[in-house]
Amino acid sequence: MEKDNSGINQRSTPKSKSGKLFLILILLAGIGFAAWKYLLPILNGEKGSGKSTMKLPEAAYIKSTQQFGAIPVNQFGIVLKEGMTASDAKKLPARLMAL
Repeated sequence: MEKDNSGINQRSTPKSKSGKLFLILILLAGIGFAAWKYLLPILNGEKGSGKSTMKLPEAAYIKSTQQFGAIPVNQFGIVLKEGMTASDAKKLPARLMAL
């Protein structure tokens, strides 16, 4: 009687299928995350944060404080509330100068 070595060094079918299933689930999760993060806001009409510009302050206008450290006295940043637009931002300098 001869020995049958057909089962040696062969992968079993369930492990192979479970590995493929795991890979497919990971890929689907990644695609779902990408759609949620990037595609849905575009479809809902939401715009990104837009572009922002920042000019480096001149050394003569940097003051040092104990509470905040080095700060530029001729610049400040503004974060608008949700729902405010660029036209609201453009009105702010005039309102601040009136104070």
